[in-house]
Amino acid sequence: MFSTIFFFEIKRWLKQPVFYVYCAIYFGLALFTSLSNLGAFDGVTSTTTNPIYINAPLSIAAFFNSFATLIYFLLPTIVGASVARDYMYNVHTLLFSYPLNKPTYLSAKFLSSLVMVTIIALLCALGYYAAQFFPNINAQLLGPNNFRAYVEGFFATIFPNFLLFGSIIFALVTFTRSIYVGFIAVLILLLLQSLLDIYTRDVDNRYMVALLDPFGFEPIQYYTKYWSVNERNVNLLPIKGVLLYNRLIWMGVALIILTFVYKTFSFSQSAFTFKRAKEGIRTVKDNFGSIITINLPKVTYNHGFWDNLKLSWRISHIDYKFLIRNWTFYILMAFAFLFVLMALSISGQLYGTTTYPVTWQMLQTMSGMYQFFLLIMVMLFAGMLIQRSRQANMNLLLDATSVPNWVQLLSKALALYKMVLTVFTVSLLNGLIYQIYQGYYHFEIGHYLYEIYVLGSLSFIFLILFALFVHSFFKNYFIGFIICLFVIIGAPFLPQIGVEQRIFIFNADPGFDYSDMNGYGNLRPFLYYRLYWMLLGLVLFAITLVFWRRGIVSGIKEKFALAMNRFKPAIAIPMLISLVAFVGLGYAIYHHNNIAEPFLSSKDYELQRVDYEKKYKKYSLMPAPRLTGVFVEVDMDPKNRNLFINGRFTYQNKTDQAIDSIFLNYSEGDLLTDIHFKNNAQEVLNDSVLHVRLYKLAQPLMPGDSMEVVYQIKNKPHTFLDDRSEVIRNGTFFNNSIFPSLTYVHMAEVENNDVRAKYGLPPKDRMADPRDSSKLGNNYISQDADWINFEAILSTNTDQIAIAPGYLQKEWEKDGKRYFHYKMDAPILNFYAFISAKFNVKKEKYKGKDLEIYYHAFHDFNLDRMMASMKKSLDYYEANYSPYQFNQMRVIEFPKTMGTFAQAFANTVPFSEAIGFIAKIDESKEDAVDYPYSVTAHEFAHQWWAHQVIGAQVKGATMMSESLSEYSSLKVLEQTYGKGQMRRYLKDALDSYLQGRAAEHLGENPLMFNENQGYIHYNKGSVVMYAMSEYLGEKPFNNFLKEYLNRTAFQNPPYTTSLEFVGLLRQHTPDSLQYLIKDMFETITLYDNKVNDVTVKDLKNGKYELTMDFQVSKYRTDPKGKEVFEDVKGTMLKGKDGKEEIKSLPLQDYVEIAVYGNKKEGKASKKMEDNPIYSKKVKIDKINNKVKLILDQKPIEVGVDPNNILIDRNSSDNRMMVKN
Repeated sequence: MFSTIFFFEIKRWLKQPVFYVYCAIYFGLALFTSLSNLGAFDGVTSTTTNPIYINAPLSIAAFFNSFATLIYFLLPTIVGASVARDYMYNVHTLLFSYPLNKPTYLSAKFLSSLVMVTIIALLCALGYYAAQFFPNINAQLLGPNNFRAYVEGFFATIFPNFLLFGSIIFALVTFTRSIYVGFIAVLILLLLQSLLDIYTRDVDNRYMVALLDPFGFEPIQYYTKYWSVNERNVNLLPIKGVLLYNRLIWMGVALIILTFVYKTFSFSQSAFTFKRAKEGIRTVKDNFGSIITINLPKVTYNHGFWDNLKLSWRISHIDYKFLIRNWTFYILMAFAFLFVLMALSISGQLYGTTTYPVTWQMLQTMSGMYQFFLLIMVMLFAGMLIQRSRQANMNLLLDATSVPNWVQLLSKALALYKMVLTVFTVSLLNGLIYQIYQGYYHFEIGHYLYEIYVLGSLSFIFLILFALFVHSFFKNYFIGFIICLFVIIGAPFLPQIGVEQRIFIFNADPGFDYSDMNGYGNLRPFLYYRLYWMLLGLVLFAITLVFWRRGIVSGIKEKFALAMNRFKPAIAIPMLISLVAFVGLGYAIYHHNNIAEPFLSSKDYELQRVDYEKKYKKYSLMPAPRLTGVFVEVDMDPKNRNLFINGRFTYQNKTDQAIDSIFLNYSEGDLLTDIHFKNNAQEVLNDSVLHVRLYKLAQPLMPGDSMEVVYQIKNKPHTFLDDRSEVIRNGTFFNNSIFPSLTYVHMAEVENNDVRAKYGLPPKDRMADPRDSSKLGNNYISQDADWINFEAILSTNTDQIAIAPGYLQKEWEKDGKRYFHYKMDAPILNFYAFISAKFNVKKEKYKGKDLEIYYHAFHDFNLDRMMASMKKSLDYYEANYSPYQFNQMRVIEFPKTMGTFAQAFANTVPFSEAIGFIAKIDESKEDAVDYPYSVTAHEFAHQWWAHQVIGAQVKGATMMSESLSEYSSLKVLEQTYGKGQMRRYLKDALDSYLQGRAAEHLGENPLMFNENQGYIHYNKGSVVMYAMSEYLGEKPFNNFLKEYLNRTAFQNPPYTTSLEFVGLLRQHTPDSLQYLIKDMFETITLYDNKVNDVTVKDLKNGKYELTMDFQVSKYRTDPKGKEVFEDVKGTMLKGKDGKEEIKSLPLQDYVEIAVYGNKKEGKASKKMEDNPIYSKKVKIDKINNKVKLILDQKPIEVGVDPNNILIDRNSSDNRMMVKN
């Protein structure tokens, strides 16, 4: 009987057209995705590059995992409905009359359905594989195929998950006999996956997270998270340890669920339900002896438009109640509410510190999750409404009524819209409840209402009309759901085949963003695009009406005949009006983006960069004057968002030859209305595409001579669609990149060498080699200036404060504008910014310096912390480095819509409102870093490390700015909070570095040769500099920095390099620690330190004997991550970690060994901190090590390199708790 049922189910599916629709959709999507990743569409879009092979084992597993997620949507209708279908078609009474037994029936049903979804998964794999043999793909993106990688990927990700999630959905749908319940389960599983990803991101116990992840990819990442590019390309999946345990655990859970189904299932008529059965009430007729005369009111029928409109509204109430009274809706809302609360609890978290629940943060966090729910609900419930009467066998009765088609369709659209508003109301309550729970009572109800009910609902009107349109063509609502789903999923992939304009991408719009400082900014683009799609929605609504299924239709021919008959003026005229409006608005947008100004695709930008190098590289060696002085008048009009700049720039010929030609680059974003050379010059080239001009000077500029150039710049005129200006209504922030540059810009060249080879360009590094003395003439901030004199007059609205680097000379008002005159008293870098906003100001005088914070009202949470950080930083930096060169330091808030960063200009630090200003610091939380304090200290440190010492535009330059600023801020943080916060910060920095090197596209460099690679100079650099201070001692290391700063501060060309820095550091490093220079600066060296075991024995004298087994190993890698274990042949060390062999470079390294007692409250903070009872740097010369210590206090925890100051591949196994 098993084989009969099993093969019957298989054959039934193979005869179903819908199965082949699923196969085609999933195979096509897999093929298209793979072709796109392989560069098959590079002819119409930018060149596809990836250092990780598309067919690498890890890439295969990631592909299987992502497509398995999509296939989960098929589980309810294939696996879940395998038993429920017998009840749905009322064949269960006949089927159950046969001599069936539960094991046979249930196993045949479940396994046959599992086979069908597996076939679809295999077709996805086939599409993935087949794409590798198509013409026009980039063969460099492929490595050798390994059949084992496909098998392991399938059995590691797809099969166990199908078994687990299939069993869950099989159980739910079997007992409830509702496929909708299966959909709910899929949605919850997907949200659970994303929530787990977010919630476990900062969890230290990664092993437990990997062990309990039901989706199976976390245990793979447990081993592969820090794999280098080379390892990701060649290593097979780590089928061992926690991955095997995880898969066995969850397959065991699946078997438990199936056993429960077997034990609980019965061949009964009724489905499982949460509802209590109502008691039957016997009704007895008791009016036999009476005669009642009833005068019925006279009823008149009116089928006019307004009455039908009212009828549609009333019917929509019925449909709306059907939706929200459905317990499917209740479950979805309950889970959405809970998931959002969990997501809100970690929103905006940075270094373990959360933010205050400001309204924009609430809306930003909630919108993504609730919109995901709503998207699925609209696509699913639209089908439910359309098929509702058919499933209840009431469709013919309803079709026989006099209710017009448009009334029925409109009622369903209104019902769905009401459901959307209901969900929005729940989200509003969600946000308010969380704010109250957090003790935050600055409620912005108007902000909630406007974003949720106005802007938010606009995004769903078109989706509702589209979903009804799709579902109206299918009797099977699930096919309609899948088509809707794949249209929405597929739309974002269109740019990969060259379709990049939003008017051609389904439901695309520019979106909107909110800032407490500047509100929503310019909403016109968003509103016009929403109107554009709503007009298309009206056209679809009319088409839906024309093809509305009513009555019995014999075939397609009759359906089209009915459609033509229905296409009457009542439908045709509104449809044509909507269509003309849709096309007209679309053309207006197209004209704006393509004709008024040419649209540049990613391919166009790539070609422009190639053209720029091919045409103008020859000018890179042309002598150019250097900028020495800037005087600008910046007129900002925030109310009308206009900008006008008049700038007088002074240039000097610092070369030893006459300059007769000027090469000029200018910004494409603004109009360069006038350029006037005081020495007179003739324009000989004007390339408006690449924004390049070439001038011939009337008289050559002789060595040592200067010339003045006047620039006039204004924003381009605003259009119906967009405001084209750097000026915003509150919070303007732009820098000197708006001004022309008189030199060839090397950074505009194509960086990727694969792309360069495609266009016949020679290979190049991202930055020049510091050993090339010819490249030391420019600092890495500016290619056409050294140190400049700076002066600016800014004008803005009378209610705003305008700020630029320098000291305020004068402030006045005139003609309805407020003016500020700033002048710097010493030369600064050619790096400055202009800011204007409505500010509150906090000012303090400290050691003769003016410390100021310009902030937005209500963002006063951390002003005292920032002010304290500036004071502490000033103390530490002046004591250890040199005097602060300015008499003022300003921290200035700017809108988050312009970025979430802080940036240091001369005596001026713009600081995003999204970081620091709204951080919620809990000083009692052990693992939380006070990052407003830390970031302020980092940016203040740049006044030394960048604005005093600036490196040449060569490899390693950012080590002397970003790495040293990070180190400096760590020391200030340590001075305030003790070493407690150091481990958390260093561990996060190490983790970010390891993840960054895994994602490196071109090649990793050693720290001293980094090419402005953030994960190196920020993350690795902070760990390395802190480690050097620990090994050399804080004072000796700071003395070295002070000596280096004294040598190189305010340097003119040739500029300092990392070679000079490391050379001087080598002189300050003892012979026993010289290996640190090679390991940390000159090479890419990684450690693998681990505590294997620890035992403690109580001694009779009250002391404790501790024995600790640990291992230390290290290796080097090349830029792609290929490991090297010996510098000289035959010097490799070998050891053991259990049965696994460990290799290492030769060791003569000093590694800290520490033992900790019970934690104690820190002196510098309220946090509980480590209590070291033993700490010593021990010289290690072998891999496997054992130490025995006699301790006075009871040990609680031990560690090898316990504070993560070495670059360790796995920082989570450096410590171990002592077992009682």
